[in-house]
Amino acid sequence: MKNRYERLTRQEKHEAIEEYKNSNEHNKALYTRLTRLRGIGIIGIIYSILMFTLDFLKEQGIFDYGFNTFGNVVLNYIIDAVLLILCFVFVLKAHQLLKEQVNKYLIEKMKTKEEKKKK
Repeated sequence: MKNRYERLTRQEKHEAIEEYKNSNEHNKALYTRLTRLRGIGIIGIIYSILMFTLDFLKEQGIFDYGFNTFGNVVLNYIIDAVLLILCFVFVLKAHQLLKEQVNKYLIEKMKTKEEKKKK
């Protein structure tokens, strides 16, 4: 039963997340934080790709945007790459943590139903 969430259909997964979110205040706060982390990660990914593009255009002499505070282009690429990787990890971990928490919730819910049936 470790992967109860994974065996649900897409609609059931959405319903399980909504049920998890509405079950108590702690779960709602956790859901809000993970959603915010995912949003910030997506914004960071978009920003890093945009900065990669602008750094490349500056290096080629096509477009100088004036934000280059470092004289070294390689340093700009390194900063952009680190930002891209970290934001990608944020998005993946937020999704993974939400799945784990909903899965735990579904397993506990199922166990309490079974215990009620036994009594």
